Amino acid sequence: MVKNIIASRYSKALIQSYSENEYESLDIVLEELSIFFEKNEDIKDFFISPVIEKKVKLEILNELSAQFEFDKRLHNFFMLMITKDRIFYLSEIFAEAVKVLHNKLRIYDFHLVTARKIDSEIQQEIVRYLNQSIDGEIKFNHRIDGSLQGGFLVYNDQLAFDASIKNNFNLFLKSL
Repeated sequence: MVKNIIASRYSKALIQSYSENEYESLDIVLEELSIFFEKNEDIKDFFISPVIEKKVKLEILNELSAQFEFDKRLHNFFMLMITKDRIFYLSEIFAEAVKVLHNKLRIYDFHLVTARKIDSEIQQEIVRYLNQSIDGEIKFNHRIDGSLQGGFLVYNDQLAFDASIKNNFNLFLKSL
């Protein structure tokens, strides 16, 4: 609960420091940073460690900031998170910020579950199917589930589409 409140407040502050025409570039930067910290757990662990002094963390932040060419606002945001001991919530803050940005940019993130790997043509067919109900860009986090016999499931926090064979068969039986 506290984690969600902190993530919400800090992500809101970060987003408000940018203008609307900068949202797309901020979204890209946050997604890239999220991937960077996921792949480099040792760097993330360094920043969240209570044993390492803030001064040392800020020095390393300055080096990372120069290497990744952070703009002044993002650099200051990281400094604030370190000095206020909120860097521990980095993943949650980034996830919440991306969620809010996607909402503002009308980008819809969905989980796509299929029985086997699908090609980009089939994914585009699913996007066209969803665009009948949703006006905006659609992004998938694809997962394969062998227990699904065929068709697909698409869902997020607000919507769910069950186009599985099992669901279609059950609907057919109910209609008899």
